[in-house]
Formats: sequence, structure tokens, C-alpha cells
Amino acid sequence: MTGPSVFITGGAAGIGRATALLFAARGFQVGAYDIDEVGLSRLVGEVNGTGGLIRTGVLDVTNATQWAEWLAEFHGASGRLDITDQQRGHPARRSVRGAGAVRTANKYFSGS
Repeated sequence: MTGPSVFITGGAAGIGRATALLFAARGFQVGAYDIDEVGLSRLVGEVNGTGGLIRTGVLDVTNATQWAEWLAEFHGASGRLDITDQQRGHPARRSVRGAGAVRTANKYFSGS
């Protein structure tokens, strides 16, 4: 995998799914994680159907071990980690999403 990457929790539905589709359409390597296996399977089909790059995994964000394992796996496979987008919180902090992630995403989408 090459190009910028984004790690998304809560990626199977709603805002997380929309975020995954947006980043995939922009050429990002997408890692989408959720407890909803069926939703993740649908997401994979849609992203792969458009030529995007996606990795998925079942992640219960309240489980710190799962969090660490999936993040390490994604980083190892992609070789980088540019953006994290937590639609569901990290166990150590209820949410690590915020202004920093938005500023980083704006950098990629605005060209600045």
C-alpha cells in the first residue's frame, strides 16, 4: 500500500462509513474498524468496487488490546499513519478525534 492513510473506528455505518468512502475516493489507504462485521463487509465491497484501498477488522473500542493490535497491524501494512478518525472513542481517552484531525484532513483536501 502507498499514499496517505487514515485509521477509522466506527467505520461500518453512518459518519464513519461516509468518512471511509470519502478518504478512499481521495486515494487514501483506509483502515476501517467496527464491531459490525456485516457493515464492514459491505464497505469493503463498495470501496473495492471503485478501486480504493481498504483494510478492515472487528474492533471493540473499549478493548485496549484490540485497539493496539489493529492500529499496529494497519500501520505495519500501510507503512504510515497520517490521520485517525474515531467515531467511537479510544479506551484510554473517550475520544482522540478533534481539531488536530480536522486540521490534518483539511491539509489533504484543501491542498495547503
